[in-house]
Amino acid sequence: MGRNLRSTNLLSNLPQLQNLIKRDPRSYEEEFNQQLHHFEASLAIFELKPDEEAKEFGEIINFLSQ
Repeated sequence: MGRNLRSTNLLSNLPQLQNLIKRDPRSYEEEFNQQLHHFEASLAIFELKPDEEAKEFGEIINFLSQ
């Protein structure tokens, strides 16, 4: 499996990615940074529209807080 395909699969499965990062942080630094950038973008959107549903935003917060 190529790295890009692996990254795509992991980005859609945050608990699995979280587990892998805890086991081997250096190998998953790029995937973590992608989630961090996604969080920053989601935060900007949330600040503009705080009344909209933000389920995915909450999932990213949970992921980063662990």
